[in-house]
Amino acid sequence: MPRFFGFVRDQYTALPMPPAPADIAQQTFVVTGANTGLGFQCAKHLLSMGAARVILGVRSVQKGEAALAAMRQETGRHDAGEVWELDLQSLDSVENFGRRLDTLDRLDALIANAGVVMTNCQIVEGIELSLLVNVVSTMLLAFRTLPKLHESARNFKTTPHLVIVSSNSALESNMKGAVSPAWGDVFDKLSEEKGFGTFTQ
Repeated sequence: MPRFFGFVRDQYTALPMPPAPADIAQQTFVVTGANTGLGFQCAKHLLSMGAARVILGVRSVQKGEAALAAMRQETGRHDAGEVWELDLQSLDSVENFGRRLDTLDRLDALIANAGVVMTNCQIVEGIELSLLVNVVSTMLLAFRTLPKLHESARNFKTTPHLVIVSSNSALESNMKGAVSPAWGDVFDKLSEEKGFGTFTQ
């Protein structure tokens, strides 16, 4: 129980906003899961720091547009930001998003923040949903993004970034015991309803 209360406390801890390490006025950023929570704050901060282009990758375009309107209001960047559809529950959607990224003139960072926490077992695309969204689709998106990041590094002499947001739950002392039975056939084992557990997933 102390771990839970520590988690709740951390959600309300005010942290200082880091200053921009460099001029990002010409740079393009993609933030997934940007219509709420950490993704929203990240995208808003990039806008406030003066990023040329901030793309919100969201499952619901309507919610994304509402979030972008709020960001514009709070930052005063009324002509900045874009909303692109990205549903990590669909590998086709990830591929379509990746092809759209290929059309950008540059990409300086992907902040892969989108994720889900499931309380019951759901199978989508043959994989348990939280594994599909948090692992498979996130990694597919990362791999689809790497060529554009490399190209941007060459063309603009910059250091692009690939950031995958995660939690510290993998570092918990009891996690090894929870996942060790899955060694050897991870996706099949963790996609079985019998062994489903929110924390383990």
